[in-house]
Amino acid sequence: MFISVDTSSANFRSDLDTPVYVISLSGSGAKVGEVVGAAAVYEPTERGFRVYLQHFRDASLPPSQAQEGGWYINWTGVQNLD
Repeated sequence: MFISVDTSSANFRSDLDTPVYVISLSGSGAKVGEVVGAAAVYEPTERGFRVYLQHFRDASLPPSQAQEGGWYINWTGVQNLD
């Protein structure tokens, strides 16, 4: 499963280096603790990034499980202004 995160509300600038993102996964239910990949950022740009999630035992991880558990990605981004 993957999640595309929209960071356009942060108004990062495209003429500067790509922001550095720090992320984590939150939500309810025991299954959120069985997920790997929630700290890895893929395809970062000033407008967003992608996160790939997988069950630690390679078990099926349907999007409905994330929706039912109210899972969400916490993120913060920093962009060098030099």
